[in-house]
Amino acid sequence: MKKSLKLLFCAAAIFTSFQAFAFNFGGFINNSTKLRNTVMSDGSLKADQLNQGTLWIRQPFSNAGTSFLAVQGTYQFEKDFDLEDDPVQTLNLDTFKLEFNKELEAGNLIFAAGRFGSADLTGLILNQALDGLQLTLIKPWGKFQIGGGYTGLLNKHFASMLDQNQAEYAKDTEKFYDLAEKYAVAKMGISFQNLFVNQTLSIEGFGAIHLQDEDFNRIYGTLALNGPLSEKVFYELSSTVEAASFDGGDYEIANLSKGSIAFYPPVNDMSVYLNAVYASEKFLGFTSCTAVNANGLPAECSDLFKAGLSAGVKPVSFVLLSGSGDAVFEAKEFEYMGFQYGLNMDVQPVSDFYIGLALSQFFHKEESDFNKTTLEIKARLVF
Repeated sequence: MKKSLKLLFCAAAIFTSFQAFAFNFGGFINNSTKLRNTVMSDGSLKADQLNQGTLWIRQPFSNAGTSFLAVQGTYQFEKDFDLEDDPVQTLNLDTFKLEFNKELEAGNLIFAAGRFGSADLTGLILNQALDGLQLTLIKPWGKFQIGGGYTGLLNKHFASMLDQNQAEYAKDTEKFYDLAEKYAVAKMGISFQNLFVNQTLSIEGFGAIHLQDEDFNRIYGTLALNGPLSEKVFYELSSTVEAASFDGGDYEIANLSKGSIAFYPPVNDMSVYLNAVYASEKFLGFTSCTAVNANGLPAECSDLFKAGLSAGVKPVSFVLLSGSGDAVFEAKEFEYMGFQYGLNMDVQPVSDFYIGLALSQFFHKEESDFNKTTLEIKARLVF
C-alpha cells in the first residue's frame, strides 16, 4: 500500500511539474489541387486532389522551452483522377520527438530521441523522418552532430526512399499505414563557422544499409563551403561522393555537386539566385529528389546537369511572386535535354491563412510525349 502511494505521489509530482510549463497545441488543414499531364493521361490534364489534416502538441520541460516533447500526426486523403482506383486514405505519425537542451559554459548540448526529420547538407540526398537518436554540440567555433535511425516503422505513404531502379518503393494503397523498407541510417557531421573571412566549412558523412532481402547499401561523404561575397551577395558550394553497392556487388563511385549565388537587392524583399546541380550517371540519392519540375525526365538526381536562374519579390508585404527557369542536360554526354520553368504566387493576408498558385512546365527538346505541365492551387488554414 505504501509503495502504491509513493508511486501515485511521484506521478502526481511529475504531472504537476509538467503543468508548470506552458502546454501548446494546434493544427492546420492543407489543400492541394493539381492539374497535370502524365504518360498515362496521353497529354491531357488530369486532376489530383490531396487534403491533409494535422494536429500537434508541444510540452516544454523548462521555462525557456528548449527541452520539450513534440508530437504531430496527419490524416491524408488523395484522389488521383488519372487512375481508376479508389481514393487513398492514410494516417501518419509525423513527429514524436523528445529533446533535451543543456546549456554549457560556451554553447549548448542537445539530445533528441524518437521520430523527427533528418536532412543531409545538400537537402537533395536525404530529406525525411527517421526513428532514432541525435546528439548535437553547438560551440562558438561551429557545430558537431552525430546520430542514427531506422526506417522500418515509418509509413511508406510519407517516405520517399529510392530503390535500385531510381523509383520510390511501391506503396499498398489499401493500407492506412504501410510499413516502409528497413534501412539503418547513420550520420555524422561537423561545421566550422567563420573559419576564414566569415566563411563556413562543413563536412558530413552518412550511410544507409538495407536490412531486407537484397543487398543495396549506400555511403555518402559531403564537403560544403558557404558564406558572404559582399554585404548583399552570398554563395553555397557542395560536392558529394557516393559509394553504392548493388546486389552485394562492388561499390561504384558517383558524384553530386551543386552551387548557388544569391543576391538580395534592397527592393521589396527581392532575391535573385543563380543555381546549378550536377549528378553523374551512377548517382542515386537515398530519398527522392525531383530535379526537374512537373515530373519531367529525369525525375531524380542522376545523369543530370541543370543550371538556371530564380527570383522572388514582394510587391506588398503579404504577397510573394517568384519564378525560375533552367536548362537541363544529360550529364554523361553533356547533351541538351530541354527547358523548364516555374511561376508561383503566394498570398498570406493573415498569419493563419495562406493560398498559393503554381505553374510549372518542362519541354523536351525532341520528344513531346515527355513534355510536362502542372498547375497547382494550394491553401493552408492554421488553428
